[in-house]
Amino acid sequence: MSEKNMSAKMVAGAKAAEESLARDEARQTEEKLPEGHPLRDAAESRREGGDLDGLPPGHPMRKAMEEAAERYHAQQEEAALADESEEAQEKARKVRKAKKLDKQKAQRERIAHEVEEREECQGAAKAVNKGIDDSLGSIRDLYKILADSEEVFGRNAYCNVRALKLKRLLQAVERGLFDSRMTRV
Repeated sequence: MSEKNMSAKMVAGAKAAEESLARDEARQTEEKLPEGHPLRDAAESRREGGDLDGLPPGHPMRKAMEEAAERYHAQQEEAALADESEEAQEKARKVRKAKKLDKQKAQRERIAHEVEEREECQGAAKAVNKGIDDSLGSIRDLYKILADSEEVFGRNAYCNVRALKLKRLLQAVERGLFDSRMTRV
C-alpha cells in the first residue's frame, strides 16, 4: 500500500471546492421549490441577513443586531450633521470670498477713477499751458514790435512814456502768466 501525504493547502482547496459545490447544489434545490414554499422563503430570508423575529427578546444575537442598527443610525446622523456643517462652512467661505472680491473690485474701480481724474486734470493743465504759451508768444511778438519801433517813439516824449509803460506792463503780464503755468499732475 502506498501512503499519500496531503498538505494543508490541498485540504483547504478541497474544502473550498466542497463548499462551492454545496452552495451550487443548495441554490439549484431552492430554485426547484415553488414560490411561497416555506423552505424557499427561509432560504431567501437567510440570504438577506436572517430573520430575528424567531429569536426571544433577550437573545444576544437580537441585542447585537439592535445595537449595530443603533450605531449605524447614529453614524448616519453624524454624517448628515457633518455634511450640513461642511455646507455651512462652504457657504461662509463663499460669502467671505465674495466680500473679498467686492473689496478688490471697489479698490480697482477707485484706482481707475483716480487715474481718470488725474488724466482729466493733466489734459486740462495741458490746454491751459498751451493757451499761456500762445499768450506769451503774442507778448514776445509785441516786445519785438516795440523794440523795432523804439526809435520812432523816442522822437515824441508822450509816445516814449506810453511805450515804456506798455513795456513794463508786458513784463508784468509775462511774469504773471509764466508764474501761472499749471504744473503737470
